[in-house]
Amino acid sequence: MTESYSLSELEAIIRRVTDSGGEFELYPKGTSMLPLILEGRDSVILSCLPDELTAGDVVLYRRDDGSYVLHRIIGCDGGTYTMCGDNQYNAEPGIRRDQMIAFASAFIINGKRIEADSPENLRYIKRRRSLKLRRMYLPVIHRLRSLVGRR
Repeated sequence: MTESYSLSELEAIIRRVTDSGGEFELYPKGTSMLPLILEGRDSVILSCLPDELTAGDVVLYRRDDGSYVLHRIIGCDGGTYTMCGDNQYNAEPGIRRDQMIAFASAFIINGKRIEADSPENLRYIKRRRSLKLRRMYLPVIHRLRSLVGRR
């Protein structure tokens, strides 16, 4: 039997596990991190936030409205970060470090563990990096998928 918990119920546990040097496996919901993370198939290994975060890193954070999000850092501006899902083209600026809960140190993709700093993942990041290109092609892809009934 599989049990499901809200992230608000798990936040303290995630922080305790990762802050003590452990890993927490999270099964994200939604489509914002496609094609990297497919809901129901893939998971994310969360670890303690590193001292320095850079563009390309994926983090779990809590918005000021209380919602939880797993997105990629696409920019840093002083003390805040700009975030965006891989399947999105609207950036979310102004995310503070104190909102961040954990760092995605690895991904379990189709049963295979891929470290965040692996060459395979770094190639993926390089391909997904351009927000300008995403703004051009993602609306077309989303529209085509809606026409054929796929997410």
